[in-house]
Amino acid sequence: MNFITTCAGGLEKLIVTEVLGWGGVIEEMETGLVRWSGPSASGYRACLWSRFGSRVLLVIDEFDLGSVQDVYDQATRIPWEDHLAAGGCFAVDCHLGSDAVLTHNRFAALRLKDAIVDRFRDRTGRRPDVQLKRPDVRFHLSVRDNRGTVAVDLSGESLHRRGYRHHGGEAPLKESLAAAIITLSGWDPATPLIDPLCGSGTLLIEAALMRADVAPGLERTYFGFQKWVGHQEQLWQELVDEAMAREEQGQRNTWPPLLGYDADPEMVAVARQNVSRAGCDEQITITCRELSRLHGEDGAMGWVVCNPPYGERLSSTETVRYLYRCLGNRLRESFSGWHLALFTGRPEYADLLQISWRETWRLYNGPLPCALYVATIPAPDPAFCWRVAAVDEGGGEGRDLVNRLKKNLEKRLPWSRQEEIECFRIYDRDLPDYNVVIEIFRKWVFIKEFSSGKAVCEQVADQRWKTVVGTVRSLLGVGRDRLFFARYRRDGRSQRGKGGRKVEVGEGTARYLVEFTPGTVWGFDLDQRSVRRYIHDHAAGKSFLSLADRDGAAAVQAALGGADKTVTLAASPEAAGRMAENYALNGLYAKNHHIVVADVHRWLAQEDGQYDLILLTIRHGFQEGGEKRRTFSPEWCGELIDTVMRRLRTTGSLLCAVHERSFTFAQHVSERYWCRQRDRMLLPRDAERRAGRCRFWEVRHKR
Repeated sequence: MNFITTCAGGLEKLIVTEVLGWGGVIEEMETGLVRWSGPSASGYRACLWSRFGSRVLLVIDEFDLGSVQDVYDQATRIPWEDHLAAGGCFAVDCHLGSDAVLTHNRFAALRLKDAIVDRFRDRTGRRPDVQLKRPDVRFHLSVRDNRGTVAVDLSGESLHRRGYRHHGGEAPLKESLAAAIITLSGWDPATPLIDPLCGSGTLLIEAALMRADVAPGLERTYFGFQKWVGHQEQLWQELVDEAMAREEQGQRNTWPPLLGYDADPEMVAVARQNVSRAGCDEQITITCRELSRLHGEDGAMGWVVCNPPYGERLSSTETVRYLYRCLGNRLRESFSGWHLALFTGRPEYADLLQISWRETWRLYNGPLPCALYVATIPAPDPAFCWRVAAVDEGGGEGRDLVNRLKKNLEKRLPWSRQEEIECFRIYDRDLPDYNVVIEIFRKWVFIKEFSSGKAVCEQVADQRWKTVVGTVRSLLGVGRDRLFFARYRRDGRSQRGKGGRKVEVGEGTARYLVEFTPGTVWGFDLDQRSVRRYIHDHAAGKSFLSLADRDGAAAVQAALGGADKTVTLAASPEAAGRMAENYALNGLYAKNHHIVVADVHRWLAQEDGQYDLILLTIRHGFQEGGEKRRTFSPEWCGELIDTVMRRLRTTGSLLCAVHERSFTFAQHVSERYWCRQRDRMLLPRDAERRAGRCRFWEVRHKR
């Protein structure tokens, strides 16, 4: 008997291996199908056991074609009564190759249908009915060039429908493709398997079915051969009994951990239902966990296999990019030495994991071109370490600056390593002649110059600026590609500088995207580092609200610290976009950590939620009603605090971070609430010179 097994592009060699195992002989292989021959039992085995195939077709005739009429003429000669009962029902599918002489598949299918009906009517006086859904027999016509092939679809429906998955979520992975991914990954069934983005759990279920030696078609209730006239029921039942015996034996295997995680509680519920329907409750564990909390398991190393979202569950293409970056970071930190198989519909993002791929397969998920990448997960890159060069102080201009920077670096570098800080300030207008701020962001340096006023001529200012840049480059060995700056002219308004680059930096366990612009640095506020650490240490199990945040850095720390819920108000869609990217970079799930573009006062007036921990940031340019506030009267400040405190639970804390000298509380605030200034506790060591300009209060309800 001659058969055709169809499959997704890229799985043909896996089909060949299966067919040879059933005693079949390979005749031809092309993209999306394998032609082969074998006894009837091998056709049944293909329906019952193929993990990678889509359909199994039994070829009943082949003929040359020149027109659509030839389809009818040739088909009337086929003994359809050998395949379909006169009173039965049938359906016809048609596939035309790109080189086919026919151009209209529906018309060709219609002519084949007419030939079947007319032959039965002429010979028996009765005609079978057409039924599109689950007919007694489904016939398949395929045309390549001028050659037509007619076959009985023994599978009836696509073999990827195993029967255990009622819900697949958005853009679900077909079961046959999931089985191929597990096979091509090289997974050793005796070792642990983890899917950190498991979705509906298909990859883990297919792995479990392989480990238990379960026939993929064993739970299916419908096959296309069940009412086919040529069906051999006894032979089929023998193969089913054999498969059941193999499954019973396979269940006795020793089982490694099969673990799946997903941040979406609804998707976790779907995955658990699918696992239960597949009979794998005891073998597979599905847990609701954000990617930020992914960590290695104790015991032997194993495999990480995953199919990250292509964008359907995320807000933008950029957000997807940073999710991939986060995945790479987490894998290197917690799964060094494990094997990784990454299947993605965004092949251009694979390199964002910063892993060298050992093998690559080009596959398809439906019509979508995808790729599977396999590698061994490397160890994390060693932390970047600054080294201060031995620069001769000399006796000329810049000697004081060199001396001051050396002293600052001798203190700050050991401190930053001890505190796991990559971003810190090493100079803050320490000397009157050098009115600049110099900040370290991992391996990049940002220099910001402030106007010295009209007392210093432009020529002197330019020379001092050159001294600053030259000293920094010499001391730290910084190339121009790692040096960014913003420089203000004497009028204090115009600016020029180098910028336009986005880099990734760390703070404790958090990762942030820092963007250098000609005017400033976007990413997070160095002066609020201790505030963020406080929030991280006190957020577990709490709800957190951040008001007037620019980049969502505080919410990231709250989420990583275990906050159940975070809400951050962004002043603009651009700010919200930066926050979403930071959330993705840290593996935080958007449904648990909300970003709202809104005016603070208006939103608070409409919001009826209560929060355990609130951060209010007040700085020059505080956004209010579409305008930027530049003055802060005690009355305005008092009204704002009152409004915020209505959203604070009776046992909660409000942290007020103020970056304005003119800010003062109204008298009634200290009378109505418990207030304590927390500058000593919350002002970072590298911001000591900002005392008075950066102030922090903790406010609570009186009890």
